[in-house]
Amino acid sequence: MSKERKFATNLQHGGYDPVEHRGHRGEPLYLDVAVVQPNCTTAAERFSGVQEGQIYYRFGGEDDKILEKRLALLEGGDRAKAFASGLAAIQVTLLALTEPGDHIVSASAIYGGTYHIFTGTMTKDYGRTVTFVHDINNIDEVRAALRPNTKMVFAESISNPTNSVLDIEPLAAFAKEKRLLLVIDNTFATPHLFRPIKYGADLSIHSTTKFLTLGGTNGGGAVIGSEALMARVRERANSFGAAMSEFDAWCTIKGLQFLAVRVDRQSASALTVARYLAKHPRVRAVHYPGIPNSKNYFLAKKYLPAGCGAIVALELEGAKQDTVRFMEALELFSHVINLGDVHSLATHPASTTHSKVPAEELARSGISETFVRLSIGLEDVDDLLEDLEQALRKNC
Repeated sequence: MSKERKFATNLQHGGYDPVEHRGHRGEPLYLDVAVVQPNCTTAAERFSGVQEGQIYYRFGGEDDKILEKRLALLEGGDRAKAFASGLAAIQVTLLALTEPGDHIVSASAIYGGTYHIFTGTMTKDYGRTVTFVHDINNIDEVRAALRPNTKMVFAESISNPTNSVLDIEPLAAFAKEKRLLLVIDNTFATPHLFRPIKYGADLSIHSTTKFLTLGGTNGGGAVIGSEALMARVRERANSFGAAMSEFDAWCTIKGLQFLAVRVDRQSASALTVARYLAKHPRVRAVHYPGIPNSKNYFLAKKYLPAGCGAIVALELEGAKQDTVRFMEALELFSHVINLGDVHSLATHPASTTHSKVPAEELARSGISETFVRLSIGLEDVDDLLEDLEQALRKNC
């Protein structure tokens, strides 16, 4: 086939040719740490990067390579690199593409672990400086945050956990005008619902632990981008030693095969849950881009026409103790800090995932003690609604 294949086809076939793997229809699991080199010249050329080929697990194994090719096709990039975790992917990318003394502008509404990398490791250990902007969609606010040494803008396509939708087109145009790299964490949206590179982002990053896996069974991260940028990322990754294991890569390959049907189902159920919660007297606010009263509704219509994802955030009436009663009364929703699982999950960000974010920033972002993040799974949505209803009754 010479024509470009569709997304759903690439989920099944992208980056894999059975002929190159002894005819195996399904992608084999390669459990090995080193590959025999045919001769000294090949070994030297592979190690120096002149020739592609397997060397050693720290550089990525056979399953890593299949996964990376597939992710590059799915996200519309030239190359991808798989990592042991999403935070490893983010940290290596920042180190590869900025230097000590450089400045980064980031949205403040981001995953708490990423926020901590910016305020901790990158600033204290690696000499970068970071300015957070409250409204990343306000170009004037982004412009005001720039410094002569600014090199990068960082944001999430859908923010964790507040579900704000990034207006990427004007931000990408601004970044290009100022010759800044635009790096987008696309974990919440997945490439099935949104592809940042299509809209002008330089790199797309994922915590593959979430939606891209078999469903809460394995971890990982990935970065996708242009040939030139990914060469820098890969070089830093090889010395950083944070490659994804072969088993995790294989599990992610298998998970991707079900991504489209799974995310479609989860998004549909999430919309039903959001509509239900928006009408409930015990719920103060619902944050889901797919409902008309969301401030992100029109951006979602533009950028997320296939669905708004599986995450529903809500603010409950009452105080923290009422929220605790609600969460501990849930039966189908597991109290877990992960998301994107096939099981439905509930998280209290203020005390867990975002606990290292300063209180004033949490308040500005609307992450209060009564804020709950729900990750909608593959259960029957009627059962999920029933579980939410009984838990809401108990938090009164």
